[in-house]
Amino acid sequence: MTTNAADARDADSGKPSVSSQDKSPGLSLQQTSFLSQEENDPISTRPDRRGENGSGSIYTDRKAENGASSTYSNQQRKNNSSSTYSGRGVENGADSTYMGRKEEKVPVSTHPDRREQGFRLYPKNTLIKGPLKTGKYHEAILTAVGIIEGKEMDMMRIEAVPDVLEHYKNYIEECRILHVSYPDIDRHGYDGWIEDRHTLRDGIFKEYANRCGEGRYVVLMEEIDLNWMHLFGETCVLLRDNRREGTSSETAITLCHSKEPFRLPSNLYIVATCDENVGEDTILGAISQDFFIRHISPNAGVLHGMRIEGISLEDLMTTLNLRISYFLGSDFQLGEGFFLGSSDKNPFISLARVFREQLIPLLEKWFDGDIERIRYVLGDNGKQDSATIFYQETPFQTGLFKGEIPDAFDREKCIYQINEQAFLNPQSYIEIYS
Repeated sequence: MTTNAADARDADSGKPSVSSQDKSPGLSLQQTSFLSQEENDPISTRPDRRGENGSGSIYTDRKAENGASSTYSNQQRKNNSSSTYSGRGVENGADSTYMGRKEEKVPVSTHPDRREQGFRLYPKNTLIKGPLKTGKYHEAILTAVGIIEGKEMDMMRIEAVPDVLEHYKNYIEECRILHVSYPDIDRHGYDGWIEDRHTLRDGIFKEYANRCGEGRYVVLMEEIDLNWMHLFGETCVLLRDNRREGTSSETAITLCHSKEPFRLPSNLYIVATCDENVGEDTILGAISQDFFIRHISPNAGVLHGMRIEGISLEDLMTTLNLRISYFLGSDFQLGEGFFLGSSDKNPFISLARVFREQLIPLLEKWFDGDIERIRYVLGDNGKQDSATIFYQETPFQTGLFKGEIPDAFDREKCIYQINEQAFLNPQSYIEIYS
């Protein structure tokens, strides 16, 4: 149960993660717990991304006067025409409207992040999907650090885990990585992510994007769900690779509340994680083609040769996943993180607690309380020794109810009860696969 690989897997502790639950929608970057607390520690002083009074919300070198559309010499409008944006681009370089909001197209400039167009080791947007406890969080860390350091994933995977984690923590402190938990930021929605509709104060993402300077920056979003794109609102079109600054279709969206133009720099990358059983079509919607989806599968081989009280962890995980997949499909599987305990705990007690406190509730949720099928998954239906059965059954008894029993009563139905002692018996686990 004890292994150094535990540090490289999803776990409930030891993460260099952050919580934003105490943030209000109007908090600035310096006031959030995962960013620098130094008030005078801006991410950059790039003049073209600073606004009036350093707000970072207005592009002074591109701002159109009197609310008019900006003019550029190398791309004159043809026939002063306009078009409606339909998700397929803008024709003839004309002004366009996105979802009823004005969209400003700008020419390619010479900002420092233009060099990012030649950086192709990683896509601009990555979604890491996989079953629970498959190491999605660790994969996201490797990806974020690899982006900033310009190293391929194959190289990152052979790096020492403590070194990678140390670099990751340093990049968070330097504001090169913005690490947020989706459940925390979701409660503030668009107001806390892009801009507050009442105060017009910049949200976390907008402020971070406006202040990206030299180098590469990463927004890491954990545990997104099928509703996550509502955070971006009208700016979601800017996530597209060909709409970033420095591309031929570089685009600015006029925000619906402040009416300010907003662009997304080419040196800002998004890395997100989600569970395997959340559908891609509902997560990404119309922009699914702009996210690279990386699937992380359970790897029982990580547990090869590991035994606890005679229990083969590899065989245990493999058998459970095959049976669960038979009933529910391959999207529902257990990751190896469930079977990797902490070094400061008794390995067998740790395994027993995982089964009783995590796996049993998870199976009851996945199977919608169908205990009979769960007993097939755990092998209870074929065990001879009642002491090793996790769900013990009590057959229907005639005297259970008073009075006459209606014919509609299912006399074949059994009552199931958890056998707590089975979790403390190593043979209970061995008989799942043997």
